[in-house]
Order: sequence, then C-alpha cells, then structure tokens
Amino acid sequence: MPRPHPPEFHRRAVELARERAKPIAKIAEDLGISESCLRNWLRQANVDEGRREGLTTDERKELTQLRRENRVLRMEKEILGKAAAFLPTRATTARADPRLHRGGEGQLPDHAALSDRRGLDFGIL
Repeated sequence: MPRPHPPEFHRRAVELARERAKPIAKIAEDLGISESCLRNWLRQANVDEGRREGLTTDERKELTQLRRENRVLRMEKEILGKAAAFLPTRATTARADPRLHRGGEGQLPDHAALSDRRGLDFGIL
C-alpha cells in the first residue's frame, strides 16, 4: 500500500480541482494520482465543509476507532465466557463439599484442596 499523501497535498489538489481550470483527469495525472482518488478527496472535502451530506473525516476516524474497540471487547467477552466455564462457582463448591458452610464449623484448613463435580481440583485460600 502506498504511503498516504500529506493533508496539505490533499487540500491543494482539491483547490486545483475546484478551480476547474483543467479537467479533473488532467489534474490527477499532473499530480501523479488516480482520477478516482482525486474525486474521492473532492467528495470528502465537500462533506467536511458541509456542502454535502455524509460522515466527516473526524466522524469516520471515530467510527473506525469505536468499531475496533467493539471488536476487541467482543473477543475479550468471548474469552472470559469460555474461561468462566472452567471456574467453579460458589454454589458448586458448597455442593461439592458439604463441610463448607457459613457458620465456620468444620471448615477445611486454609490451603485445603477440593474437587468440583466435574473432578477439577482447586484450592481454597
């Protein structure tokens, strides 16, 4: 992918296209860019200046950023959901060992090992 042109280059190319001294195809050729590229810059400049409806450049950047964040959060949620399936719940540990209860009597030592109903071992701190 070619390096993006600086914003000043975009701005000047749009100004030249708006002067209509030459056809857009000729201006694009002189600048070494494609005609469609120049037309896209012109269209986006019109949106940014309020001459045309659409997403402004800043809105596009924000939308891209939010979509990226959303994708990451969805992946994190999926990973955490899968990990949570392997962690014992409070109800599971109480059923797994009836000696555990709120009164404090008959509790296991601080570093006792337990197994949940699936046979997975875990410790109590």
